[in-house]
Amino acid sequence: MTDYIEVSIEVNTLYTELVSEIISSYGFDELILTEEHFSENSLELNSNHLKVYIPDLEDNKKIIEAIKADLKEKHRQLKKDNISETLTGSWKISIKIIKDEDWSENWKKYWHPLRIGKNFIICPSWETCSIESPDDVIIIIDPGSAFGTGTHATTRLCLCAIEKVLSNNKAPQKALDVGTGSGILAIAAAKKGIINVKGIDIDPVAIQVATENAKLNGIDQYCSFNTLSIRNLNTEYDLIIVNILAKTILSMSEDIKRLTKRQGYIILSGIISEKIDEIINHFQSSGYNIVENISEENWHAIIAQRV
Repeated sequence: MTDYIEVSIEVNTLYTELVSEIISSYGFDELILTEEHFSENSLELNSNHLKVYIPDLEDNKKIIEAIKADLKEKHRQLKKDNISETLTGSWKISIKIIKDEDWSENWKKYWHPLRIGKNFIICPSWETCSIESPDDVIIIIDPGSAFGTGTHATTRLCLCAIEKVLSNNKAPQKALDVGTGSGILAIAAAKKGIINVKGIDIDPVAIQVATENAKLNGIDQYCSFNTLSIRNLNTEYDLIIVNILAKTILSMSEDIKRLTKRQGYIILSGIISEKIDEIINHFQSSGYNIVENISEENWHAIIAQRV
């Protein structure tokens, strides 16, 4: 079993993307944004903590020190450019060890069944859930040491987008979930009728968790998971789902297009408001029609179709 180091950075909404990019440059893309305070339906400044969970290994401790140094230097440069801490947040870093055996107990304390969109019901493996209408779809999730439970806006947006795409069109035959985490989005796609779903993630623990979750849902015959890079894939897909940061989406945009069938759909999430126009313009110029831009809080997901 592997313990994890929780690195938590206090950062304001406007600068979550910048801090995320710094952390992602070290190979850690699975970030969680906790939004703790609301005022008149909008986020207050100083309300966010960006968290990343890094395996507690000796080499990773050195990487964490390098991340801390990079963040300190970038924060110093922003202040030098007369950007106040009121706008950026303090970027105060907190570190704590999360024992492997504590993961499941922590989830059980704070995570309960959740309805998302019209018909998805996300159900923790330790809870009993029932449908309220014939169209309801229950997704059983045991996150283990992987991420993706439907509690974050980016995952909720993806699930709503999946529902929209698969409700309005003939179910695609093949789908790809990039950065699959717990496998929740791949499982949702399979439960909505896609018979061949591949999930990929750089974290081997996520692949193990996603595989087990597919079995929990009785759809493992329709889902496969592995640590292949998107650059190593050659199959074209009817639907590609990418729930990662905007910078990473842009970096893999050529591969996304290469793997999208003509008339196929893409769902892109993990995009903050300040980046949405850039993402839309990029994919429009790359040969996609933007079908819909849906948003929640400061986050966006777009549905686009390759022409």
